[in-house]
Amino acid sequence: MKLRRWYFMADSDEPAKRFDNLIYGLMLSQIEALQTYNTAKRQLCGLMNELEKKITIPQIQTRLPLIQTVTTDEFWAAGDLLAFEKVRQELCELIKFIIEEGQEKSPVITSLYDPILNRNEGLVMEAAYDYGDYKMKVNCDVNDHQDTLAIQKLRKNISLSQMD
Repeated sequence: MKLRRWYFMADSDEPAKRFDNLIYGLMLSQIEALQTYNTAKRQLCGLMNELEKKITIPQIQTRLPLIQTVTTDEFWAAGDLLAFEKVRQELCELIKFIIEEGQEKSPVITSLYDPILNRNEGLVMEAAYDYGDYKMKVNCDVNDHQDTLAIQKLRKNISLSQMD
């Protein structure tokens, strides 16, 4: 029996990851006697019914006895954690065959608004871009240091040197 760990799975194998998560949740809810056990049980039985419908696929044909066992009352009455693990290991790779029509091909459409790129010339900027306080501080600094050579050059529009 081959062991498959979730951290070795390819990122593209999303259905297998979800199936693993379902089985682990089922196991945990059985151990802790949670109410989510019945929901997980229904989900797993639903997946098994969907797999049975795809019987023409050779991989599913080879695992059909296990698939059919999962939907029996005896399987659920036993409540064997090792049986759940066996189901997870052997059927995880088959879940990719249960793809709803158009599920992978439907594009995701978003409508994003970027306030910076959508600015137009001549429009008043928002308060976040009000430079009045900054302008006042700069003017105060210039007035406080008007005796320095660099400020005098700036006022007369003369180029500054490295020393300034």
